[in-house]
Parts: sequence; structure tokens; C-alpha cells
Amino acid sequence: MNYHLICVHPFGKYVKGQKITDPALVEQLRKARDRHFVKIPAPAAEPAKAE
Repeated sequence: MNYHLICVHPFGKYVKGQKITDPALVEQLRKARDRHFVKIPAPAAEPAKAE
């Protein structure tokens, strides 16, 4: 499952409420600066289709 990060308080170039969606950057920030961000599930690439 992919995740996005939301900045919970200002950190470096990131502002409160900013969403980070780049998967490589998400992994890097999540490991190094976990207390500055919350992890949320990324939306599916394609929405499910009703049959």
C-alpha cells in the first residue's frame, strides 16, 4: 500500500498541512523525520468500477 505524508508542524521547507506525495520522498522523510509528519493512505490509482 502506498502512503502520503502530511506535515503536522513546520519543518525545513515544509509547512503545516503540506501533502507530500512522491513515493521516494515519502519513504525518506518517514524514516528520518517521523515526528514531523503523519502517514495517510494514498488514493488508489484507479477508482473501483461498479459492475
